[in-house]
Amino acid sequence: MEKISSCLKRKKSKTAEKEQTTNKLNNIDDFEEELQDLAHDTIKVVRSFYTEWRQFALKQSVFDVAVGLIIANAVTALTKSLVSDIILPLIVAIWRGGSLSNNFVILVNGKSNNSTYTTLAAATADGAVTWNYGSFIDTAINFVFTTLAVFVLYKALTYVRKAAEKQLEKEKALKEAAEKDQAEKDGVVQNDKDAAEKGVAGSTTEKTGAATSTTTEKTGTGTATAEKAGTATTSSSAQGQTKS
Repeated sequence: MEKISSCLKRKKSKTAEKEQTTNKLNNIDDFEEELQDLAHDTIKVVRSFYTEWRQFALKQSVFDVAVGLIIANAVTALTKSLVSDIILPLIVAIWRGGSLSNNFVILVNGKSNNSTYTTLAAATADGAVTWNYGSFIDTAINFVFTTLAVFVLYKALTYVRKAAEKQLEKEKALKEAAEKDQAEKDGVVQNDKDAAEKGVAGSTTEKTGAATSTTTEKTGTGTATAEKAGTATTSSSAQGQTKS
């Protein structure tokens, strides 16, 4: 009995070990499937992101915006040079000479208790509180002339664009008119060809009919001649018999 019970216990333990091994293998398989699903989903997300990024980066509008920004930077530099190097020196010379930013009013003296400063930088370094109306006028002038220059440039570009569009529309209209005239000419030529072909066919039919009528008439004449000859032959035969 003890041997039988020990054998049963061994079988049960082996069965349990097999079940555990099977469960471990199933768990490993499930884990591998989860990893495969995760990798598939990750690849799908990366591909979708790449496709959307490519569509966004390679759009014509993106290149248009980039070109617009480059042109805007160039126009900004040109306008800034126009304002700071051409217009502002004239205004400053008319004003009183020197830079507009150095025109200010001291509200509170600085550490040195100096009430006169030659530049705004010196007053700021001394800790003075200043009312910088010159810097404000300088900024306002920059704004006004910058916007004015951009507006003039915009109007010029708009005029050029409209002129180009009108020229293209004019060329398109001329091309359509030429194509229409050519189509009408082709139609007239085709109608003339059709009429000529119909005329040739009609004359051929008439000639064929005339030839057929002539042949029929000749055939009738021949038949009548044959009938006369037959009648003459019959009369001669009858006369010969009578004489006999």
